[in-house]
Formats: sequence, C-alpha cells, structure tokens
Amino acid sequence: MNEQAEQTKTTVQTAPECSPTCHFRTGVYLTDTIGRFGRVCFRGEKVSNTYYGHLKRLAYKDGKYRVLITERKVKVFLRQAKHGKVKESHIQEIYDRTIRKIP
Repeated sequence: MNEQAEQTKTTVQTAPECSPTCHFRTGVYLTDTIGRFGRVCFRGEKVSNTYYGHLKRLAYKDGKYRVLITERKVKVFLRQAKHGKVKESHIQEIYDRTIRKIP
C-alpha cells in the first residue's frame, strides 16, 4: 500500500466561521510528501458559497484540495466510530458536493 496516498491533513477551526486564513494555513501543510488533500473542520452550521470560492481559487492556484466539514458532521463521524459503524458515504457526499461546487 502506498503510504503517501493514505496521508491527509486536518485543520480544526474553532471559530464559528471559516476564514480565508484557515484555508491558507491548511495549504501550508499539504505537500507532495504529506498529500494534496486536506479537511477543514469548523464549528459553523452551514458551508457558505463564499467558502467554495476560496476552495476553488486555492485548488486552481496550487493543486491542493480541501473539504469543509461542519461540527455536526464531525459529531456524526465520531458517533459512528464509537459504535463501530463507520460509513464512508458521509465523507464521500461532502467530497462530491465540494467537487461539484468548484468546477
């Protein structure tokens, strides 16, 4: 198995909104060695369309992709992991939505 493909970076934003600097900071950690895919978790309830604008700009600029995960989704992942019922469909849905929004 290629360990490089398995590595991703997660940044947690404790503010209720996800600022552009959070997207930038995540990009600093995304390299060819670590991987070019990152997750940004934030406490907000909704992913704003302006966030997708930041993601699109950064994806085209540096070829690094990020997905935004709300606090509610993180709680779902943790609850599933606790009960041993992890489903990839949740993260796949978030990834698919992000890709559709940043054509």
